[in-house]
Amino acid sequence: YFGHPIYHYDIWKIVDDKGVSRYVLITRDELMQDSRVCEIIDHYGRPEDLGKITSALDRLMEEREEFFSLKLRYESGRLAEAVLDGKPLEWRV
Repeated sequence: YFGHPIYHYDIWKIVDDKGVSRYVLITRDELMQDSRVCEIIDHYGRPEDLGKITSALDRLMEEREEFFSLKLRYESGRLAEAVLDGKPLEWRV
C-alpha cells in the first residue's frame, strides 16, 4: 500500500481504551458520480472485533467529511457478504 504507483492509501489503526491496537483499516479516496467517498479497501483484525469499531468508523467519517455505508457479514470467521451503499460487492478469496 505504501509505494503504490497509482493510488494513495490511508492506513487507520484503531486502538481500544487502553491504547492496544485492535484493528487496521486501509482506505482510499474514490470519485463516485459527483462525490468523493472514502472506500474501505482492506481490513486486518479479528472478524468478531469488527462490530466493536463503530465509534472509530464514526470518527473516520467525521474526519473525512464523507459518508458511506458498509455492511460486512461473516460466517464461521470468513467474509460471506459485503454491501457498500446498498450495493453488493463482489470479491474473490
